[in-house]
Order: sequence, then C-alpha cells, then structure tokens
Amino acid sequence: MSVRCKPGGRLAELLADLQAQRRQQEDEGETHPSYKYQGIPIKGEIAGLANEGLSMASTPKLQQAVRATIDCTVLHLKQRFSSLLYEDSAAAPAKAVKSLKIFSHDSWPEQRDKLTDYGTEELDFLLDHYSSVLTRNGCDSTLAREEFQSMKTFIFRNYMDKSYHSLWEMMLTKLPFSSDYKNILHLVHIMLVLPVSSAVCERGFSAQKRIKSDVRGSLHVDTVEDLIRISMEGPSLKDFDARESVQAWFSSGKRSRRPNYKGWPSEPPCGTQEELL
Repeated sequence: MSVRCKPGGRLAELLADLQAQRRQQEDEGETHPSYKYQGIPIKGEIAGLANEGLSMASTPKLQQAVRATIDCTVLHLKQRFSSLLYEDSAAAPAKAVKSLKIFSHDSWPEQRDKLTDYGTEELDFLLDHYSSVLTRNGCDSTLAREEFQSMKTFIFRNYMDKSYHSLWEMMLTKLPFSSDYKNILHLVHIMLVLPVSSAVCERGFSAQKRIKSDVRGSLHVDTVEDLIRISMEGPSLKDFDARESVQAWFSSGKRSRRPNYKGWPSEPPCGTQEELL
C-alpha cells in the first residue's frame, strides 16, 4: 500500500515547501537548485518531489521509511497500553478503564431494546471498584443505577448527535442535568480525570524538589501544596498580576505588616557626606 499525503499534513507541507523553493529558484535563474526543509538539506529522491507531477509513488525509499515509522509507533503504543487493549487482561484497574466505555455514547447499541441492559455489568463493577471514593463523596449506588438507565434513555432520544466533549460538559455543568443525575455523574468525573500516564506525578515531584529546598525546609505542608499547585497549574509569571496578591498579603494578617517601615524618599537627599552623616 502506497503512502499518500494527508491534506494539511506534514508530508503535504513538505511537498508544498519544496515546490515553492523550486519556483523561487527558477525565477532567480538557478540552474542547480538545492532544497531545504526546516533548515535541513534535502537530497536524493525526496528532492525530486519538488518537480511538478511527481507523487509519493515515485519515492520508494521515502515510503519505506514512513511505513517503518508508522509500524514502530503502533508497536510502542500497543506495548504501552497493552493492558487496556487486550480483553484477556484481568487486572482490576485495566478492567475499570475498559468498563468506562459505557459512557461513550458513540458505542451504544442502536436498538433501544438492547440499550436497556447495556452496561449494567460494567456499572456494577465500577460502583464496587470505586466504592470508597463514591461513598466518601456522598454517592448513592442504588440511585446511580436508576439514574444510569434514565440518563441513557434521555441521551438516546435527544443528544446522540453531540460530541463526547460537549455532551459531558453539558451534563456536568448545566441544570437540571447536573442535579438529576448527580450520583451517576460521579463516575463520569472519575472517567474525565483518570490519568493515562504518570507524567503529572513526575512533574509534581520535580516542582516539590524545586520549592522545598534545603534553605526552605520549614515550609508548612499546606504552603508547599499551594506552591506546587501554583507552579503546575497557575499562570505564567509574564501573565500574573501580583498587585491583588500583595494587597491581600498586607491586609490578611492579624497585625499590620512591617508597621515601622518607612518608604524611600521620592528625592535623593542633598548635602555633603559629612552633613548627611
């Protein structure tokens, strides 16, 4: 199977750039044109793509390299997410992730009679797997099962054309949906914040190492947590306006901050060194 350029993709961008360079060098009278892409010289059969009428089919080495790159990417994706892709995985976390597919309305049965029983077993497993978290946040498992049936019917009738993102954004933030389905939406919250890697945790450890150094070892736990959140989730220093925070710091204490502090004079003092001393 030959490799074809996707409109607007990287290969299409490469071809358009090479052809634009060829036309520019022809206008300048260049007899031996040379091509670059993102500062890298292009030679061999790939440079021939700058000629009009040639396609990817005329570059077997490039096609072979593209196919090898795709195969390597797919292989590593399967290795990374193998526990989630294969049905024979019996690990509880993997089963929980696979069970969350019941909230993907694109995969629901098209027949309404089959929709009634769809996802009941997966829902029972999810309610049991996340029972401690759900109980701590006030979720009623019995009501969650009833709400799941009602929510499936409601979405099937009215919102099957909505995208995954817009559907759950509406259900979680708009009334009366966020109130009528508040118990089953606990699982939707878990699904949306479920991390697919440990990168966020690693960034948190790095931020903690930067913040709680040897010279700041007495920071309170709450202060460290606040500083880590600001470092990871807050605005950049360029976009942050510190005036409101400084004003809150001055006014939040039980006593005034630095009450005896006197600001610098607006004009430098006059006189000789002996007079000033």
